[in-house]
Amino acid sequence: MAEFDIVNKYLLEVHWKSIEFVNDTDMKISGCMFSGPAIYDICMLNKKDHIRLDFSNQYVVLVKDYYIANLSWDGYSKTGNHFNLHNVILKTMYPGKIQSIAATDYIMIDTSDHEDSKHNYNLNYKSYLIKQGGELYNFGDN
Repeated sequence: MAEFDIVNKYLLEVHWKSIEFVNDTDMKISGCMFSGPAIYDICMLNKKDHIRLDFSNQYVVLVKDYYIANLSWDGYSKTGNHFNLHNVILKTMYPGKIQSIAATDYIMIDTSDHEDSKHNYNLNYKSYLIKQGGELYNFGDN
């Protein structure tokens, strides 16, 4: 199991029920939701928005912005301790590198750089793509 250096209160997870590959870089995600302790600190979530996920922390990065993905949604509903996101697309910058992602995988996001005083200076969210069983997704294996 991989170890992560995310303070619990800043942990935001993205889970989903199914994935449809639109092309080599885009996935349509159904049953997508935000959950985790950081939910309680979300002041505002726009109905139509996106966040940039930076998976570079999983690797020694040689190419800047290579492991960036854009998670966008068009609508949401809040149920208990999670946000259900609607019309979700995950757009990656690495063609063909996500073909083995599964419905049982999920994304861990570190929101610590996105408190009110820091958010405007940090465009990307440090993120980790996790396989079922807790192992980091290896983009190089695809």
